[in-house]
Amino acid sequence: MFESTLRTLIVIIFLSAVILFTSLIRNDNNIQSQADLNIPLPEFTLGTLHLEKKITNEDLEDLFVLNVWASWCITCRV
Repeated sequence: MFESTLRTLIVIIFLSAVILFTSLIRNDNNIQSQADLNIPLPEFTLGTLHLEKKITNEDLEDLFVLNVWASWCITCRV
């Protein structure tokens, strides 16, 4: 009886892990990035950490990565 219950439990855990893994790695084609939608970057001004100079969106040329996060965001801290 114990072996049968243990086997069933292992199969259930394995199938749950497979379902979870496939749901996490599936590619969702309905999601589009803002770059794909041709939406321009809104006007902004940012202070730098080490210089007195302000950075605006006119200072950014070509392709760039704009990393925005909040100190209160738990997933952003990780």
